[in-house]
Amino acid sequence: MYQYRSDKEIWSLKTEDIITLYMSSNRIQISRYSGGVAEGSAFICGYRNIRDSFSMFIMIYYNQLKSFDIYFWDNEDIELDSYSEAEEEAIAFCENMGFIMNNTHFRMASDEERRLLILECPFAYRNAEEFATYVARRTTVSKEIKKPVSEVIDVSKNVQSQPKSKTRPMSQEIFSDAFTRKLARLLSSF
Repeated sequence: MYQYRSDKEIWSLKTEDIITLYMSSNRIQISRYSGGVAEGSAFICGYRNIRDSFSMFIMIYYNQLKSFDIYFWDNEDIELDSYSEAEEEAIAFCENMGFIMNNTHFRMASDEERRLLILECPFAYRNAEEFATYVARRTTVSKEIKKPVSEVIDVSKNVQSQPKSKTRPMSQEIFSDAFTRKLARLLSSF
């Protein structure tokens, strides 16, 4: 079972220790543990801890508030034979809130894919404010890239039409006089 833990630090997590990473593909309005309602996205992270066992947490990140709620498995040390149970319960926990969770297949991803995935995780930054700065910068760049075509190309300009070329009748294009004579000789030989 997962429990809210405001005292846990997750900012020192190393990329090479991450085993499982799920990210929500949606944001939902959710009731915060500390009170109030805010739009949040969910992250599930399983990792190898310093005691050579595993740990798993769920982070609900509230972008507009630049804050998060974090939930840890009851027993912080998860043995290998209990890992899949902890993972399944974390997914159920998030999906019951309304999140659509996507497995990133983090361990199978290339180094570059891992780097890009980690950029999207608030726990990969020194604090929530640093992650919020990244999100704001990414959003600004994304808006610039997604400008409507009408802003990039002036569609109101008249396009000059090119003069049409004279086309020959189909029979002249396919069967020239020389080809027709050769074909006639070939057919007459049968």
